[in-house]
Order: sequence, then structure tokens, then C-alpha cells
Amino acid sequence: MTARTNPTHFTGLICEDVRQEVGNKLTFVGVIPGGIVNIPPSAPQAIVLALSFVFIFADGDGEFSAQFRLIGPGGQIGTPLTSPAVKKIPDEPMVSAFQFKPLPPLTRGAYKAQVELAGQTYDLPFLIRDEPTRH
Repeated sequence: MTARTNPTHFTGLICEDVRQEVGNKLTFVGVIPGGIVNIPPSAPQAIVLALSFVFIFADGDGEFSAQFRLIGPGGQIGTPLTSPAVKKIPDEPMVSAFQFKPLPPLTRGAYKAQVELAGQTYDLPFLIRDEPTRH
């Protein structure tokens, strides 16, 4: 068995869609700045058709299978998703992206997208709130 070193930090991004392009590039559509999803105050719940959660791990080394959970104000939403094992090469980023299409209706409140790699969790918090009033 080869040694594995878990990543110590990551960069996270929330958007409506993420696509793999030629040359191993990623295209992000509908980026949600600051992790804040604004909905009209008159809406009883958030009707967001799709959300993608992207975790970019810069450090670490070894083979990892990521388990993803979406956790809301009332606890875990849906069933955890598991990605196939990926070899993380030192000094090369590893990207784990999870897409929800369609997304179940969500209520206002604090959420977190969570990835687990080899027993260590990495949280990407986001908020669903009423759209601020513009004057």
C-alpha cells in the first residue's frame, strides 16, 4: 500500500454548471459570488434548477475517492454521492465537482457542501436568503 497525504486546504466554488473543456480546462457558468443565493422575498422556497459544487485541492498526494454530502438547516439532503478513485499527483491540482440537476427545492438558511477524502471533511458553506431590497 502506498502512502497517502490528505490535502490541507482547498479552493471552493459554487455555480450553476461546470463543464470539462479541451486541454483539461474547466468552464464555470452562473458563478455564485460569495456563496450567497438570493431569492425573491415572495418565493416560499428557493427554486434553483441546478447547482454545482467545485472543490480544488492544491496539495496532498495519493489515491482518493470523494464522498459528497449536501447539508442544510434540517440536516443531510438526499443520499451522499461517491466519485471514482482519482490519483492526486503532488504539485498538481485535483478537482472534484458535484452537480445537482434538478435540485430539490431548498428553504432559506445556511447550508454546506461537504466532501470527505480518506476520513477528512472539507466544508464549502453557502447561504440561501431573501434578495436585498434595492433603493
